[in-house]
Amino acid sequence: MKFRSLASVLTLIAATGSLTAGNARAYNILAVDMGAYWNNPFDQYFGSQEGYGQRGLAGERWFTRVHYNDLKDVNLCDYDVLLVQSTFDDDFVLSNTVNALNALAANRDNIRNYVRSGGGVVAWAEPFPEGEVHKWGWTPVEVQSRGIFHENAVEVVDPSHGSMAHSTDESLSDWHSSWHGYFEEYDSRLGTVAQTGDYGPNDPRTHRALTLAGSFNQDGSGRMLYSGQDPDYHAYQGFDGAKHLIGDALDWAQSGGVCHPVPEPSTLLLLAGGLGGVFVAARRRRK
Repeated sequence: MKFRSLASVLTLIAATGSLTAGNARAYNILAVDMGAYWNNPFDQYFGSQEGYGQRGLAGERWFTRVHYNDLKDVNLCDYDVLLVQSTFDDDFVLSNTVNALNALAANRDNIRNYVRSGGGVVAWAEPFPEGEVHKWGWTPVEVQSRGIFHENAVEVVDPSHGSMAHSTDESLSDWHSSWHGYFEEYDSRLGTVAQTGDYGPNDPRTHRALTLAGSFNQDGSGRMLYSGQDPDYHAYQGFDGAKHLIGDALDWAQSGGVCHPVPEPSTLLLLAGGLGGVFVAARRRRK
């Protein structure tokens, strides 16, 4: 196989490093029980089974549920994706929710290191309250949302994104409260894959960032997805669109092998320089 340029070599390396096998391979989900009664993935019917599965087997989603107080004792590197379930309960920010978010915040460094090392994270809606700003204090990158109570209109912005593989405007809308807040500020590594619907040109709810996705690392590893939707609750209620969103988000975010060392920029430059030398030498031999 001959490469016409150094750029071709680097492009191939980048593409290979960012490949994931989706749900064609078995992977393990660590689901954080945030204290809500719908927080058991088995009851959300998105096609997962409880237990720890052997990585690489054909197409199984395995989950282990951990209480938020016990998260500190878990080796995150044993799991391919961290699932943080929705944290509000019956329109109120209850003590369980406050304690759960505090426990997550106490583990922020561990979570950040896990994602930086290639682990994936998926997180659903956090507490509102109505009209107020909420900072997601545990996340590896900065995100800030504004709470809205019960709204229904959702639009897919990027239908080609893996997390939207089986989603449409219709399937994400009309869950009898499809979303509970939108993002106003977020890290530049994140982009909008779904947005709020059209509530009129002067309505502040119109076309706001609703589901964000992106990668922590430049090589495409460390995938992150945050949403103002709570599909875990609505999958528990039986909404098919919510089930599809959960499964697709997890399949996209799962890492395909986590906690690999992330090359420092200097290492990447040395690699590029070495490849450049190989390329030049190969050209000289052909002359």
